[in-house]
This record gives sequence, structure tokens and C-alpha cells, in this order.
Amino acid sequence: MQPEQKARLKIDAQLSAQGWVVVNHDQIAPECAAQAVREERLQGALRADYVLLLLGKAVGVIEAKRPDLGLNSLKIKIQAESYAYLQRPEFPAWSIPLPLVFLANGDEILMSPPLTPEHQPYQDGYLRCERFFRPYEVLKLLESLELCPKSATNHYQLLPPLNLPNLRSCQITALNQLEHGLKQGQKRQLMVLATGSGKTYLACAAIYRLMRYSGEIKRVLFLVDRVHLAQETFRAFNQFSADTDIVELRLNFH
Repeated sequence: MQPEQKARLKIDAQLSAQGWVVVNHDQIAPECAAQAVREERLQGALRADYVLLLLGKAVGVIEAKRPDLGLNSLKIKIQAESYAYLQRPEFPAWSIPLPLVFLANGDEILMSPPLTPEHQPYQDGYLRCERFFRPYEVLKLLESLELCPKSATNHYQLLPPLNLPNLRSCQITALNQLEHGLKQGQKRQLMVLATGSGKTYLACAAIYRLMRYSGEIKRVLFLVDRVHLAQETFRAFNQFSADTDIVELRLNFH
């Protein structure tokens, strides 16, 4: 496998981890709220390595390079920023130029300050990012740039398809129904499952997804009436605690 192919695999995984569905340009799904489209066509028979689609509109581009190529090259910045101006006229976009430009090589990620019509191309000021933006973070950025009215979109719409491992079929059905209800604006819901069906793990999985991918939930109080249930819940949450920017666990007994 060539170095550039290895970099693309890493970038695919990094995007997926933040809630983007990575697809080829002929696999775009209109019902999917946040997609990273590989090799998307631009004006002039050019192709961007990735075009980010949010709610059906192009919002950014990613220029992918081999790991051995430094991303601070002016040539790479010129190439990437030029793509932000070349969205095809028939393809919906949040703005032209596209607001977001990322440079990535699988090992590091750089981001240009948000592009606006007044932007002077190819300037310094790229920021090093630990990860790609999550879709709800991009939506908040669009709101701050006044490209999208605040609260015009239910952020639960940005939840990615369910892909958590080790879920039983009844848990998958319950979680899908919960998230479907939230997307429809139903903020009060009740999940009922049989004894032994894994309700604690399911609740932890639901909380994790809502905190990670929607940006609507900042803090959760999980109440139980037995010490052993508290310990079980703590163990279940620990399975998600690798994401330290999402999960901070505190266990109190009263």
C-alpha cells in the first residue's frame, strides 16, 4: 500500500470517529446529515480529496497528503484554498468560498481560519487541530458566521448512523427509536426493555452518543437505588471513558 493510501485510511478513520460518514462521490445519501465525500468533482474537471457535506450543502474541503509531506507548504495551501472557490454551480453550498479548509496527512491536521468572501487567500494563520470538527461544531460555526440562523436546525439531526460494537438487536432497535424521536423533536421518551437485556449499557451508550455527536447535552445525572447498580453503571460508563473530552465519571453514594 502506498503512503498516500495509508494516509487516506487514517483520515477516513479520523473523520468517522467524529461523526462524518465517509463515502465515495457516487455514494452520496441525501438522508445522511454529515458526509465526507471522497474525490468529489469540482469545476474545471478537478477533484477535491474530500468535500464535507452538512445537511446536503458543501461546507468545506480537505486536502490530503502523504505523511512525509509537511502541511505548512504554501503550495499545498494555495491548492486547498483554491478548491474552496470551485464548487460546481449545481451543487448546493453554505457559501462560496466554502468556509472550512483542512490540510491532513493522517498524522496531523491543519485548518485555515474560516473563509469568507472578503478572505485574502493563501495567508498564514493555519491552526493545528487535534481532530476534525464534529458536525454539530461546524453547524455552530456556521451560526457564528451568520450563514445559518441560530436554532434553525435540531442538532440531533446530526447524529451519525449507529455503529457501536457489542449491541444486541433489541438494544439497537431501542437506541434507533430513541434517536429517531429526538430528531423529531420528542425530548421526553421512555425506553422499556426486559430484565437482562442490557439496559444499563444501553443507557450509557445513548448518553455517550448524545454528548459526543449532538452538542445538546453537557451533563447527565444517572440515579440508581442500589450500590451494586451504581457499580455496574460505573463499569459500563468506563467502556466509553477513553474519550476524555466527553466522559468524566463521578460516583457518589448516599
